[in-house]
Amino acid sequence: MLRSAPIDSQEARHYHEHGSAMSAGLLVLLFALGAAATPPAGDASIDWNRRVVRCTGVGAPSLREETENIAVTRIRTERAARREAVHGCLRALRAVPFPGRGDVGAALDADRALAAKVLGAVRRFRVPGGARYHADGGVRLDAEVPLDGALSELLPPLRRREVAP
Repeated sequence: MLRSAPIDSQEARHYHEHGSAMSAGLLVLLFALGAAATPPAGDASIDWNRRVVRCTGVGAPSLREETENIAVTRIRTERAARREAVHGCLRALRAVPFPGRGDVGAALDADRALAAKVLGAVRRFRVPGGARYHADGGVRLDAEVPLDGALSELLPPLRRREVAP
């Protein structure tokens, strides 16, 4: 609707108060739609030929916390991506069959010391392609945890001779 008369201060205050609320609501809606269009993160699988657990971690910057330094936000986002990658790798490992105990997940649930050692080994994953930084401040890590070495010593089903390809 076109107005020819100037807006008085009460109308201006109304538009200012409700316009900013509507803008914030629109912003939240746009972020929600963007999140819905994002492919699911936390994908994890075991590549038995290369003898690695592959997992993906995606971190999004926090919109609640305002920081003056972009480096602080980036570090927090990278930490979130690392956490998600570790959880994804652990999910993949927990599904591996463990003779006599069901699966690795059951063995880890039964032995807390073993679970702590496995978690430590998984946290030392490598990121072969490096971190990918997105324009919106998000970070994506495609991580790999080698099955040979610390993990195969801790979990016998991961040893080369006991695993069927």
